[in-house]
Amino acid sequence: MGARFGAIREWMGAVTGWSGRCSVVAVALLSFTSGARAQQPGVVSGRVVDATSHEAIAGAQISVEGTRTGGLTDSQGRFRLPGLTGSTVVLRVQMLGFREVKQTTRVGEAAVSISLSQSAVQLDQIIVTGTPGGTQKRALGNSVSRVQVAQTQQLTPVVQVQSMINGRAAGVQVAPGTGMVGAGPRIRIRGASTLSLSDQPLIYVDGIRVNNDVSAGPTNQGYGSGSISRLGDFNPDDIESIEILKGPAAATLYGTEATNGVIQIITKKGRSDVPAQWDISVRGGSNWFSNPAGRVPENWGLDPKTKQLIHVNLVQREADRGTPLFRNGALKDFNMSVHGGGTTTRYFLSGKYEGDQGIDVNNSVWRYSFRSNLGFAPSPKWDINASLGYVKASIGLASDIGNGVLFNTMFSTNVDTAGPRRGFRSSPPEVFHKTGRANEGLDHFTGSIVVQNKPLSWITQRVTLGLDQTTEVNTTITPFISGTDAQFFSATSALGNESRNDVGTTVNTVDYGITAKTPLNKSLTASSSFGLQYFRRVKDLFTATGSQFTGPGLTTLTGTAITHATEDLVQNVTVGSFIQEELGWQERLFVTGALRVDNNSAFGKDFKWVVYPKASASWVVNEMPFWHFSAINTFRLRAAFGASGHQPDAFAALRTFQPVTVSGGVGGVTPQFVGNPLLRPERGRELELGMEAGLLKDRLGIDFTFYKSHTDDAILLKPLAPSGGFPGSQYVNAGSLMNTGEELQLKFKAIQSDAASWDVGFNISNNNNKVLDVASAASGIDDNGAHYIKFPSNLDTPGVHLRHEEGYAAGSYFGHRVVSAKMDAKGIAYDVMCDGGFVSTSPLPCASAPDVYLGRTDPKIEGAFTSSLTLFKRLTISSMVDWKTGLVHGDNDTTVRCALFHNCEAWFNPLNFDPIFVAQIQSSSWHNFAAADASFLKIREVSVSYLFQERVAKRIGAGMLRLTVAGSNLHTWSKWPSLDPESYFLINTFDKWSQTFTPTPMSVSFTINATY
Repeated sequence: MGARFGAIREWMGAVTGWSGRCSVVAVALLSFTSGARAQQPGVVSGRVVDATSHEAIAGAQISVEGTRTGGLTDSQGRFRLPGLTGSTVVLRVQMLGFREVKQTTRVGEAAVSISLSQSAVQLDQIIVTGTPGGTQKRALGNSVSRVQVAQTQQLTPVVQVQSMINGRAAGVQVAPGTGMVGAGPRIRIRGASTLSLSDQPLIYVDGIRVNNDVSAGPTNQGYGSGSISRLGDFNPDDIESIEILKGPAAATLYGTEATNGVIQIITKKGRSDVPAQWDISVRGGSNWFSNPAGRVPENWGLDPKTKQLIHVNLVQREADRGTPLFRNGALKDFNMSVHGGGTTTRYFLSGKYEGDQGIDVNNSVWRYSFRSNLGFAPSPKWDINASLGYVKASIGLASDIGNGVLFNTMFSTNVDTAGPRRGFRSSPPEVFHKTGRANEGLDHFTGSIVVQNKPLSWITQRVTLGLDQTTEVNTTITPFISGTDAQFFSATSALGNESRNDVGTTVNTVDYGITAKTPLNKSLTASSSFGLQYFRRVKDLFTATGSQFTGPGLTTLTGTAITHATEDLVQNVTVGSFIQEELGWQERLFVTGALRVDNNSAFGKDFKWVVYPKASASWVVNEMPFWHFSAINTFRLRAAFGASGHQPDAFAALRTFQPVTVSGGVGGVTPQFVGNPLLRPERGRELELGMEAGLLKDRLGIDFTFYKSHTDDAILLKPLAPSGGFPGSQYVNAGSLMNTGEELQLKFKAIQSDAASWDVGFNISNNNNKVLDVASAASGIDDNGAHYIKFPSNLDTPGVHLRHEEGYAAGSYFGHRVVSAKMDAKGIAYDVMCDGGFVSTSPLPCASAPDVYLGRTDPKIEGAFTSSLTLFKRLTISSMVDWKTGLVHGDNDTTVRCALFHNCEAWFNPLNFDPIFVAQIQSSSWHNFAAADASFLKIREVSVSYLFQERVAKRIGAGMLRLTVAGSNLHTWSKWPSLDPESYFLINTFDKWSQTFTPTPMSVSFTINATY
């Protein structure tokens, strides 16, 4: 504990030093007035701020009731109203998304402070939908979740974008997978919508598609998988908001590939006629493995000398020895940005340095990111925006499975702590740190140009051109081992090896859209849209391996004796077009219909175009003349139906051959994949019904959604008969599945006063996933007559496997379930009985019992509770608690320890444990305990933020100064038997199992933010 807070104090010193230096730089760059001029008679001036974050609100409309005097607040939220008469006036303040405020003020007052509270229901927000200019939320028939990143980041700073999404959007599952810094999660929206293809949503940044890979980076999880998400490349401090389109009903205009949903990232922009505003933030802190000695289990075994039963807590022994297995990782970053604009120009420029350490010595990140957003409006008819982002990073990852610290600690059968291995499985930790080097070198460029033109007042057209280019250099090195370290390796493995995997991914976007909005009569308007899109994704892969370095100190492939290399190029192209018609009656009732047509290079040659329809309706009921319910200020009903798709893998439709060397060294080819010329895209269709209500003068917002979606033509791998001449399997359209669910989101402005304000948020979602049909590709029929597809599971345990079975959630675990057992005096289990399933209502001997359903791998119910309490407009305390329930994951830690390596206590003292558990670890046929309950409740975030008084900020030349102390992953309640229910393998869409994966660390950080 002392070392932990010593690290925190060290970084607090760094923060203070950086802050002082930044102040000098800022003062050198900016000039400040020394003292305010005396307020003139007949003038009122002051500042408008957000009631929760107390950030300045720029662009708020200020007017004086009964006069024509008014204006807008500047970038600092300030206003000045001259020419007033009388002793007092009533100021009226309005801003989109905030509740209107009227405040009586004395004429001549120079420091009026006006706080605006956000409305819990905001129907007039502009949402990005794929059409030029976006669409007001009130006109949409589908649900869109919006995360106000810029505002939230002020009070609860996060390092990665995914942390901002987690828990803030109902129905959006964020699965971290590993607790290493620099790694990233999978994101799944509204359950599984595919059986074999990628389940990741599309990601857009400022209107262009970007790389959405979630298994990038070097192989550190075994089975050829990395654990880095490209979403983590983007700087949260550059982002204004994130919008999430959750399914086909919302994402129809995005076409093929959009059935998993769409995440829209909108970065910050400048504002015209606003002077430069500088924002500087410095963060320092520490993360650590909470209570490792209590969470990493002891190893049991027989003493090699005395043959007595002993047990060893290796984590505690190493800590007592002065060589702890895990470190307190330092966290630090520095971010600076400036934004503003002239009469026709706008700009936002930013730069960030991030340097974080993980709890493992081999896990660290350094990352530089830069962004330039420039806008130019030469006339009211033209608006041009150019956005450039660049990230350069180096991410070092520890081994999550195999030759890692946790693996060699938890799975050790060596209890001889006096030997050279000190009780570890293969070698002591310092040797792992030398030999387990995996690193990603990254260059990531994102650039877009958006040109918007209004040739007529009622026509808007837009052209978007974009390029997203990612270059990864992934290396894994085991160096030449010599000296005393060589004793832990064979003669060959001590020579070392290197693997290099270079991946270049290019995503091109060309998007044209036009919208014409015309009044048909006094009450009815029509908005007609047309669009054309071209998307191209190219992945260039080069892999080289080398083994047996020819001497110590060599770290390149040319220094190895045996080398091998491969190269591949994968290209996918989508072209599409859409038309949409929206009718609006008195801005209260909206009806929309649309049609999208797509073609994709991965479709079979005998399948050309796919058509996706869309229809929606929205009715703002409270604005109707008959509405007289004063308790309900806002009430909207909405409905939407839409379809979108998912293209096959790049070569799934093609017949391919691979090169081979035949006799005499002559080159030839042999069959590789049979292909399928009839292959069609998966088609997702969704019906969504919902309502939004604002109560108590819009202080309580309620958003409820019901959805029902189907995926037809689901693509599956069907085994081929050997007589066909092609090996393996063939992709076929052979399945269908369904998702139904409900989403509820509440926002409550519980307290709004000068002394305190309290905002409370709550969301919960329920998902019911079901496989409807896999008969044509089935590998078996269950006892209840349902077809299923059984596929290998990475959960390496007898009697437990994954299935897509009709009537159950996709990718569920099935196996024998032991329900009773007896144990004799020696601890040997007997009379073991299993669930009879559909065969028998009574238990059966396990040898004759059927496989039964053990659980789904996705949560059935998930949600979050957020709270933000502000006292005296200065001190803000924020928190988030989130949970997931109704899911199981594979617990390979217990399986390997108890049933394979026999180093857990239950193997040696079975009489102290449940006979059902003992029966399973003594069996070689059934281990249903391995499919363990992974439900949890977690204190995800807690932060305390203090906004200093202006006079304090002015001492360093700043207009605003804030200090935030934030903690994350502070406590978890769970029945999960191993380290962390959120740490598990990520390569497979469904197969979620844990085997010595790095748990999510606890962390505390300190952030100083100043505005100039």
